Amino acid sequence: MERLIEHFLPVKAGEIESAFDDIWRDASSGALDSSSVRLRISNVVSWGLELEAGERFEHLMDSLAQQHPCRGILAAQADDATQVESAISAHCWRTASGGKHICSEEILLRAAPRMQAELASAVLALLVPELPVHLWLVGDPEPLRRVPDEILEITDYLYVDSAGGAVVALSLAAIQSAASDDDDVQIVDLAWQRGAAWRELTAQLFDGRGGELIDKIASIEVVGGSGSVSSGALLHAGWLVSRLDLTAATIESANTRVVATFYDGSRPVVVQIAPSPAGIELESVTLHTDAATLAVSFHSESGHMHVRSDWTEEPVRRTVAAEPMDDASVLTLAIQGQTDRAIYAAALRLAIALAG
Repeated sequence: MERLIEHFLPVKAGEIESAFDDIWRDASSGALDSSSVRLRISNVVSWGLELEAGERFEHLMDSLAQQHPCRGILAAQADDATQVESAISAHCWRTASGGKHICSEEILLRAAPRMQAELASAVLALLVPELPVHLWLVGDPEPLRRVPDEILEITDYLYVDSAGGAVVALSLAAIQSAASDDDDVQIVDLAWQRGAAWRELTAQLFDGRGGELIDKIASIEVVGGSGSVSSGALLHAGWLVSRLDLTAATIESANTRVVATFYDGSRPVVVQIAPSPAGIELESVTLHTDAATLAVSFHSESGHMHVRSDWTEEPVRRTVAAEPMDDASVLTLAIQGQTDRAIYAAALRLAIALAG
């Protein structure tokens, strides 16, 4: 990947479009040729505090733009800003054939917290018309209500992270509230996205003859979180309970442990969730029946996930390379994919119940 400008170029907000025109004109007559393509298939907006969002936005654009050419806009709250300040940069990379450069754009906007209305207006003016808007709320999802309404109104996809808040139960509740307030915006929880491989591997435990064990599960143990139970662990437990169509009987919840009893008809299923001794967001999932132990676990040193099925007749052991869990990788997959809203909503509802 080739960055056309080594650093962000300061430019007045009202001159950004003409500045980009100049960049692409110079690019096609200079180091790049006339086959360079200025391609944008969406708007990607990151909203958050400058100290937290700045570096994370740059990492996202380094990864995302190669697979999903876009106009990226960072709207950062900066205490030292006296007005809406702006700068631009551009990314280009060579196609597989080597004959073309595909290029996308980055815009940095920064303003003091008291100038959120002006910051929102600047973002709206710079969106490429007729393209979907992906909004990433960086950090704690609890301040979701403080994102200006005019930004939320034009958002098609909203990315939040229930693992990013100080109190998991509040983060999950904030996401649920936002989802119920606006059905037009598809909300994607990055903690849910990070659990995609876990859900796939857990479901695979019941492939083939393993399906005979589904109605024999006696207990479920989920381990994840640093010091307290993580949103990833709660969401995975919620997903399992919802997919198994279990009915809640009792839930005893605390930051350091959750113990609940559910029923499948008259058969009790005990669900236990505990933090990870190693501080891993999601470390293991274990399901017990009278005849078998089924488990998926993550080994941090090797970076692999281990799948185990201790069933007397058909013991299984296999190892799978874990997917990258950094912001850029997770967001790139989330933006390019789609979340089943109904399945997530069911898992979220039960995760909130389990969190107490």
